[in-house]
Amino acid sequence: MFTARSICRLVSFQQIRQLNVTGGMASSKKNDLEVNHSLDRQEFFIELDPPDRGVLDYDLLSDGTVDMHHTGVPTSYRGRGIAGQLAKAAFSHFTSERTKMLLTCTYLQKYYKDHPDASPPDLITLPS
Repeated sequence: MFTARSICRLVSFQQIRQLNVTGGMASSKKNDLEVNHSLDRQEFFIELDPPDRGVLDYDLLSDGTVDMHHTGVPTSYRGRGIAGQLAKAAFSHFTSERTKMLLTCTYLQKYYKDHPDASPPDLITLPS
């Protein structure tokens, strides 16, 4: 079970960093973009120019698996690797927690196909 006191681990492209959690949120910076994780809202997000933000939403299922069901980046920010940063952070976090992931978001399915080292196969379930 995730709590606001959990220590979250997110991966930057250069290194793994341990992050502080304050009020249920954790963050990691890369190229002036900050990947945040809200345990309360069950999302990873990057604040862009207000009110824009990139998001990766998930639901915690009753068996402890997370259903990673949506990744979204505003049209004007697409092609900059923002969705990839969100995906990398989410896969890293859930892998470090040994949490099983159900990938119902088509972007995340493609990301995992292109980056099979993002998480061990025993933690990944693709919809049939």
